[in-house]
Amino acid sequence: MASKKFKDLGIEELINENFACECGKNHLAEIDHIAIGEGAVERLPEFLADQKLHDGTRLKKGDKIYLVADQNTWDVAGERVKELVKEAGYPLETYIFPHEHMHAEQKYADEIEEHLPEDAKLAIAIGSGTINDLTRFVAFNHDLPYYIVATAPSMDGYASNVSPLVQNNLKITHPAECASAIIGDTDFLATAPDVMVAAGLGDVLGKVLAIGDWRISQLVNDEYYCDNVGELVLESVRKCVESVPGLVERDPQALTYLMESL
Repeated sequence: MASKKFKDLGIEELINENFACECGKNHLAEIDHIAIGEGAVERLPEFLADQKLHDGTRLKKGDKIYLVADQNTWDVAGERVKELVKEAGYPLETYIFPHEHMHAEQKYADEIEEHLPEDAKLAIAIGSGTINDLTRFVAFNHDLPYYIVATAPSMDGYASNVSPLVQNNLKITHPAECASAIIGDTDFLATAPDVMVAAGLGDVLGKVLAIGDWRISQLVNDEYYCDNVGELVLESVRKCVESVPGLVERDPQALTYLMESL
């Protein structure tokens, strides 16, 4: 696999493949499913049918799924996700936060946990940063796989394996694991406010500094560096920069580039 350049591969080719890289390390993105683009949410039943639980068994028809959203994200994507899950033959329960404003705080994770059905087998978060971090934290603590259906291309934590939560006014980064599926339907992403799209673009632009820091540390401290990873990140930045006019117009391809980068 060493001859493969990450920057030349599609995003679905970058997951669940153990790449023996020229840098001397193996790279593996352990995410079961990714779908980004127009109508991406319609692949949800396909992903559920192929989903394995943490004990190695397969998710079965009749296994309960727990949907988590807030009032805004439910209005954007919740009803469609609910329809797809029910049509696919899975019972479900939902928790929609009643709060107008909220952040990734421990007290809201506790709320999700209070309403978590005892027989839930998988959680689906519907939202962006806050909902994703909260659901990931609770799912990890209960040994459940979880999906994220993104409603805004606003931050680079969709594929993160940690959950930073505020507790007693102190942000604590908790270990967790990546989402089993990341779905970025551009029809949903297009509804995001300008400020959220700009925030996501800012996260991508910040990677230029991050790669620069990594390079400097290689030169100064002899730190390990991977050209293949660096090229992938900078290629993602390039695509997003060239797509800024499309982001303003909510062009599906521009939103796809941004979400893939994030």
